[in-house]
Amino acid sequence: AFYLEFVDYLNSQLKILLEKLNWKFQEVYIDDDLSLVIMDPNGKPQKFHSLSEFEKKSIAILILLIIKMKYFPEYPIVAIDEHLNSADPQRFLSFVPYLYENLMKPNVKFLIITLLPSALEDNFLEDLEMNQYEHLTIYYKN
Repeated sequence: AFYLEFVDYLNSQLKILLEKLNWKFQEVYIDDDLSLVIMDPNGKPQKFHSLSEFEKKSIAILILLIIKMKYFPEYPIVAIDEHLNSADPQRFLSFVPYLYENLMKPNVKFLIITLLPSALEDNFLEDLEMNQYEHLTIYYKN
């Protein structure tokens, strides 16, 4: 019974997140067998392994963040290591502000993202730096 409530909560939060991020999936949810179901824009099931690296990692991170915010809201830090290396500029610029705005609740003080320098282009960084994020730290690994 508890896991059904948890799955319902997780699915409702995933739906909200995917709508806010404006991704092209029709639906992403966990079914009654606790399997991850991904529906493409045409309503056809899509295999997890067929997704891009960014999509796979993003879905996993979103699930982990939903769990963190529900059960461990008192921990003040979120770190995402190298995930966004696989993002194109458009996805990066939608994902980072979304994470920042939705994680920066009273108990989350720091969002840390690590990137490889090769993952970014100059104009890409300028777009990000134009938005002043008080508690966002991006580390570049060499």
